[in-house]
Amino acid sequence: RLHAEHARQECKPPPSEMCPVIPCVAGLGCFHPVTGLAIYWVAMTTLFSSATFACSSVIGMRLLLEVLFPILFYDWIYAATDPEQITSPIARFFQSRVMVFLGDISMCTYMIHMLVMQWLINIPLGVEFGRAPPWAVFSVAPASVGLGWLLTRFFETPMANLIRPEPRKTAHAEDP
Repeated sequence: RLHAEHARQECKPPPSEMCPVIPCVAGLGCFHPVTGLAIYWVAMTTLFSSATFACSSVIGMRLLLEVLFPILFYDWIYAATDPEQITSPIARFFQSRVMVFLGDISMCTYMIHMLVMQWLINIPLGVEFGRAPPWAVFSVAPASVGLGWLLTRFFETPMANLIRPEPRKTAHAEDP
């Protein structure tokens, strides 16, 4: 929400007034901007990620994934943080407890997932890096989420509290 407020202070129109071109072309203009962008982003990311995974020699698709999709993702986040989009199913979904939990542990989960892949799949099976079997996601994902939660709960949060301690209340601050 803070991002949407900053964008409004910079006189940028809200997503409801600034309909993105890509979702309209895809026929998704009848949804909230955040919902249309979500459908388009998930579909295109799934398509191009699958194609890149199936044929890793296609460098053009990797360029598309790493350069152009973040722009679409930024538009999606801008639309999702707009207060006018609160009734969108996508906005309500991201406010659910599960999604807030995953958002809280996402950095630690991301930082640890490749090590978990090495420990659980590559080293025990002798599989070369980047050639894990398709079933690996079913063992690596839960292990990464669990370890990400542990790291967030017992390392990241205490360190953040040490770096940014809460301000102390003084006894004489209330005196007139």
